Amino acid sequence: MKMENNKTNNEVMIECRDLTKDYDGLRALDNLNLDIIKGEIFAFVGPNGAGKTTTMNLLVGLIEPTSGDAIIDGHDIVKDPIEVKKIIGFLPENVNLYGGLTAKQNVKYIADLNGGVTENTMDGVLELVGLGKVKDKKAGEFSKGMKQRLGVACVLVKDPKVLFLDEPTSGLDPTGKMEFQNLLKKLGDEGMTIFYSSHILGEVKDISERVGILHQGRLQKIIEKDEIGKVEEIYREITGVF
Repeated sequence: MKMENNKTNNEVMIECRDLTKDYDGLRALDNLNLDIIKGEIFAFVGPNGAGKTTTMNLLVGLIEPTSGDAIIDGHDIVKDPIEVKKIIGFLPENVNLYGGLTAKQNVKYIADLNGGVTENTMDGVLELVGLGKVKDKKAGEFSKGMKQRLGVACVLVKDPKVLFLDEPTSGLDPTGKMEFQNLLKKLGDEGMTIFYSSHILGEVKDISERVGILHQGRLQKIIEKDEIGKVEEIYREITGVF
């Protein structure tokens, strides 16, 4: 699965303009303006309740905005939801897998829901996420880290242009975190656009090309590549969270 890397020409993949979401009069996301470049690994960080999951749910079509717009690869998330769903993959914090099925059967199930793929394609995504040697093992026997990587395989078999990940390393042990971080780096090297949320600042420093800090529903700052080494310090200054 080789994707074209477009970071050099700054082609925008995700565009948010004044994106806002209210819940019963409470503003969960307040006028988000953001451009994410095709092929970029972009991380959203912030305390609990900052608006990270709300942003993710808006962009993947689970909820609709109160106001504002978001465009993914030229498709409006409200006006063209079917087209958007064709080009995105979403891995929620808690991955839903069929424990009684093997890794490959889980991937095949998702593939068949989306029109089916070849055996080689299924084997390829399992190899990519490091599960090729255990593809015939039941998912219920996997560690949490292996389940997370199998979840990514189920998403990648759709051949998405954008990968959305909500707290993908939450609850993983150090080995699982390292394996998952290496997978994200590999996907980024192949040109995949990755948008993910995290509360682990050391992780985003190692993986991301830019980091957005959300606090109280607002995007407070975008940390560029040359500042990422200071992400913990900047985060503390903005949020007051240590």
